[in-house]
Amino acid sequence: GHGEQVNFFGLVAIGFVKMVRPNSSGTELTMEIIGPGQMVGVLGALEGSGCPLMAYGLTDTAYLKIPKERWLAIYEESHLLKDRLLRKTALRMHQKLDFMAKLSSGRAEERIAAILFILAESYGEVDGRMLRLNLPLTRQQIGEMAGTTTETTIRVLSKWSQEHLVDTERHLITILDPEGLERKLR
Repeated sequence: GHGEQVNFFGLVAIGFVKMVRPNSSGTELTMEIIGPGQMVGVLGALEGSGCPLMAYGLTDTAYLKIPKERWLAIYEESHLLKDRLLRKTALRMHQKLDFMAKLSSGRAEERIAAILFILAESYGEVDGRMLRLNLPLTRQQIGEMAGTTTETTIRVLSKWSQEHLVDTERHLITILDPEGLERKLR
C-alpha cells in the first residue's frame, strides 16, 4: 500500500501493473505502467523509504517477490548488479523526464499522442508501418496519464479512429499512422 514499509519488492514476470498515486480529492492518478522485466519498489528498497505509489494489475499478472534483506546483501557485493540497476534507473528517469516535458505543455490531443508514443516505446510492437501497444488500457487510464478527462480522451481517440490514425479494438491500441499521429505533437 501507499507509504507502507514492505520487506520485498517485485519483478514483473507476466502482465502489466498500473502504478497509481492517491490525490487529495480521494481519486487515484495513474503515474506509470510497469511490464514484464521491470521492477516495482526497488528504489524504495535501496533508499529505505516506503512505497510512494500503489500497484494494481491491469491484466493477469505474475511477479517475483524478492526479499529486500537478501537482495540488498547481494547488491552491496556486486558491482555488475549496481551498474545494471543504475543504467536501468537512468533510462527510466530519462523516460519520466521526457514524459513530464511532453505533458507539461500542449493541448489534450498532444498530451494523449505523447502518452501513446511513450507507452509504445516500452510496450509497442512494430507491424509494418503500424505500432501495436501490447497492453490493455481504458480511456480513463489514458486520460489520467495525459492529465485530461475520460470524455476528452474518448472524443480524441474516436476522432483519430475516424481519421485512420489509430485503432482501439478491445482496449488494445494500434497506431495505424505513426507519422500522422506524430504531427499532432507539433
